[in-house]
Amino acid sequence: AVLGAWDRIGPVVFRTSPSGELAWIQNDIIGPTGQRETYELADIVTDSGGNTYVVGAGTTVRYPLPITPQITRQGFIAKLDPDGNRLWFREIPPSSTINAVTVLSDGTIATAGSAQVDNRRVLNIILFDP
Repeated sequence: AVLGAWDRIGPVVFRTSPSGELAWIQNDIIGPTGQRETYELADIVTDSGGNTYVVGAGTTVRYPLPITPQITRQGFIAKLDPDGNRLWFREIPPSSTINAVTVLSDGTIATAGSAQVDNRRVLNIILFDP
Protein backbone atom coordinates (compact mmCIF):
# COMPACT_ATOMS: atom_id res chain seq x y z
CA ALA A 1 0.00 0.00 0.00
CA VAL A 2 1.14 3.54 -0.70
CA LEU A 3 -0.19 6.15 1.68
CA GLY A 4 0.17 9.90 2.08
CA ALA A 5 0.20 12.24 5.03
CA TRP A 6 1.30 15.76 5.93
CA ASP A 7 3.87 17.06 8.37
CA ARG A 8 5.43 20.45 9.07
CA ILE A 9 7.84 20.18 6.14
CA GLY A 10 5.33 19.10 3.52
CA PRO A 11 3.63 16.04 2.12
CA VAL A 12 4.91 12.63 3.16
CA VAL A 13 4.34 9.50 1.08
CA PHE A 14 5.19 6.02 2.29
CA ARG A 15 4.84 2.44 1.07
CA THR A 16 4.15 -0.58 3.22
CA SER A 17 4.50 -4.26 2.45
CA PRO A 18 1.38 -6.46 2.35
CA SER A 19 2.14 -7.38 5.98
CA GLY A 20 2.20 -3.69 6.98
CA GLU A 21 5.96 -3.23 7.31
CA LEU A 22 7.37 0.11 6.19
CA ALA A 23 9.13 -0.29 2.81
CA TRP A 24 10.07 3.38 2.29
CA ILE A 25 9.12 6.92 3.28
CA GLN A 26 9.58 10.04 1.16
CA ASN A 27 9.11 13.58 2.47
CA ASP A 28 10.80 15.34 -0.46
CA ILE A 29 8.33 14.75 -3.28
CA ILE A 30 8.23 18.47 -4.08
CA GLY A 31 11.97 19.04 -4.38
CA PRO A 32 13.68 22.34 -5.10
CA THR A 33 11.25 23.26 -7.89
CA GLY A 34 8.28 23.60 -5.53
CA GLN A 35 7.59 27.27 -4.78
CA ARG A 36 4.37 27.10 -2.74
CA GLU A 37 3.94 27.63 1.00
CA THR A 38 1.80 24.56 1.58
CA TYR A 39 1.06 21.44 -0.43
CA GLU A 40 -1.97 19.17 -0.07
CA LEU A 41 -2.10 15.61 -1.36
CA ALA A 42 -5.29 14.60 -3.15
CA ASP A 43 -4.63 11.19 -4.73
CA ILE A 44 -1.93 8.53 -5.10
CA VAL A 45 -1.67 5.68 -7.62
CA THR A 46 0.97 3.06 -8.42
CA ASP A 47 1.61 1.77 -11.94
CA SER A 48 2.46 -1.80 -12.98
CA GLY A 49 6.19 -1.01 -12.76
CA GLY A 50 5.92 0.04 -9.11
CA ASN A 51 6.24 3.80 -9.79
CA THR A 52 4.05 6.04 -7.64
CA TYR A 53 2.23 9.16 -8.86
CA VAL A 54 1.11 11.77 -6.33
CA VAL A 55 -1.21 14.70 -7.16
CA GLY A 56 -2.63 17.66 -5.28
CA ALA A 57 -2.24 21.43 -5.09
CA GLY A 58 0.12 23.97 -3.61
CA THR A 59 -1.09 27.21 -2.06
CA THR A 60 0.64 30.57 -1.84
CA VAL A 61 -0.70 33.51 0.18
CA ARG A 62 0.62 37.02 -0.48
CA TYR A 63 -0.23 40.22 1.39
CA PRO A 64 0.36 43.13 -1.00
CA LEU A 65 -0.51 46.70 -0.02
CA PRO A 66 -3.23 47.46 0.79
CA ILE A 67 -3.48 44.37 3.00
CA THR A 68 -5.73 42.12 0.97
CA PRO A 69 -4.64 38.49 0.93
CA GLN A 70 -4.08 37.05 -2.52
CA ILE A 71 -4.38 33.27 -2.45
CA THR A 72 -3.26 31.23 -5.43
CA ARG A 73 -3.42 27.48 -5.90
CA GLN A 74 -1.46 25.47 -8.42
CA GLY A 75 -1.98 21.79 -9.15
CA PHE A 76 0.95 19.39 -9.16
CA ILE A 77 1.94 15.84 -10.06
CA ALA A 78 5.05 14.02 -8.87
CA LYS A 79 6.50 10.67 -9.89
CA LEU A 80 8.42 8.45 -7.47
CA ASP A 81 10.35 5.32 -8.47
CA PRO A 82 9.64 1.91 -6.84
CA ASP A 83 12.09 2.78 -4.02
CA GLY A 84 10.37 6.11 -3.28
CA ASN A 85 12.93 8.38 -4.96
CA ARG A 86 11.52 11.47 -6.69
CA LEU A 87 11.91 11.17 -10.47
CA TRP A 88 10.12 14.38 -11.39
CA PHE A 89 7.71 17.06 -10.16
CA ARG A 90 5.47 19.22 -12.38
CA GLU A 91 3.12 22.09 -11.61
CA ILE A 92 0.25 22.94 -13.95
CA PRO A 93 -0.97 26.47 -14.69
CA PRO A 94 -1.99 28.75 -11.80
CA SER A 95 -5.46 28.77 -10.24
CA SER A 96 -5.74 25.01 -10.59
CA THR A 97 -5.84 21.83 -8.57
CA ILE A 98 -5.49 18.14 -9.43
CA ASN A 99 -7.86 15.88 -7.50
CA ALA A 100 -7.41 12.45 -9.10
CA VAL A 101 -4.82 10.43 -11.01
CA THR A 102 -4.81 7.10 -12.81
CA VAL A 103 -2.46 5.24 -15.13
CA LEU A 104 -4.02 3.98 -18.37
CA SER A 105 -3.17 0.59 -19.88
CA ASP A 106 -0.72 2.19 -22.35
CA GLY A 107 1.15 3.93 -19.51
CA THR A 108 -0.34 7.38 -20.09
CA ILE A 109 -0.97 9.23 -16.83
CA ALA A 110 -4.44 10.83 -16.68
CA THR A 111 -5.34 13.46 -14.10
CA ALA A 112 -8.57 15.30 -13.35
CA GLY A 113 -9.11 18.50 -11.45
CA SER A 114 -10.31 22.04 -11.89
CA ALA A 115 -8.99 25.44 -12.89
CA GLN A 116 -10.20 29.02 -12.63
CA VAL A 117 -10.70 30.59 -16.06
CA ASP A 118 -12.23 34.08 -16.38
CA ASN A 119 -13.53 33.85 -12.79
CA ARG A 120 -15.27 30.53 -13.56
CA ARG A 121 -14.29 27.11 -12.24
CA VAL A 122 -13.89 24.59 -15.07
CA LEU A 123 -13.04 20.88 -15.12
CA ASN A 124 -9.69 19.96 -16.58
CA ILE A 125 -8.37 16.60 -17.65
CA ILE A 126 -4.67 16.39 -18.44
CA LEU A 127 -2.84 13.47 -20.02
CA PHE A 128 0.90 13.07 -19.36
CA ASP A 129 2.86 10.98 -21.84
CA PRO A 130 5.24 8.71 -19.94
